[in-house]
Amino acid sequence: MSILEGWMRKMIGSVIFAAMAVISAQGQQGGAADGPTQPPAIAVYALGHGVKAPELVASPLPLGDPVECRGKEKGKVLLTVIVDGQGVPVSVNAVNRKNEKLDRLAERIVGEERFTPGMLDGAPVAVGLREEMEVKACEQATVGAMGRRHTEMALIAQPVQRFKALPEPPEEIAARGEAKRAPGVGRIGGGVAPPRALFDPEAVYSNPARKAKISGICIITVMVDADGNPENPLVIRALGYGLDRNALDSVRRYRFKPAMKNGEPVPVMVNIEVNFRLY
Repeated sequence: MSILEGWMRKMIGSVIFAAMAVISAQGQQGGAADGPTQPPAIAVYALGHGVKAPELVASPLPLGDPVECRGKEKGKVLLTVIVDGQGVPVSVNAVNRKNEKLDRLAERIVGEERFTPGMLDGAPVAVGLREEMEVKACEQATVGAMGRRHTEMALIAQPVQRFKALPEPPEEIAARGEAKRAPGVGRIGGGVAPPRALFDPEAVYSNPARKAKISGICIITVMVDADGNPENPLVIRALGYGLDRNALDSVRRYRFKPAMKNGEPVPVMVNIEVNFRLY
């Protein structure tokens, strides 16, 4: 990579295409089987203008066994959190990744927590939050469900959690729970070749994200129709700071070689990871 190319990459998001979601499959009667499609969308609100913040329902978290602790680590993790109208985090995303182990631990902690929901005009709504978590943890040996021993990060002290308003959250995000069912949409496999991106323009870094030095991955679910066009892209893992909007703008301009089954193009659901990195 040249010096010029390196500087250019500071201003753009690189894109990783992941054909890992749901693809058409044939049904028993010779028609396309009904399969999962895009999950329902819920509106996301920013704090202010009458929107009240969700509040964490605090409870002590389990700590690791001091005898089993190895490799102690501590640090601050910055997270983007979208809390839905039932007080459940529907998107938890560590940004400014510096310590992958602590990032994953912090994401797991917040993903399992519950909140009193945010409110607007007396009704619960989904709200975007920015969280800073101070974490002290260690590696600890544990036994998994299959009886195999492995190591995982465990807390050695209760984390310190601070919540603030998330700048420029996505306007919508995928709701939790099962996706709707739709005719002609099945799962990858069974002789279905996934779509291939032919034109995948890079997403632009937003000014708020660049100033805050935010980096991370926005995940978007989208249907690729039989003509290779993206339809109804929706954020399922958010970053905030205007990056989700820019990722959606980029994905809407994608063009694909469509998924194929028995030599015929078929509509499919895919997830696309838009990877924003400052170099």
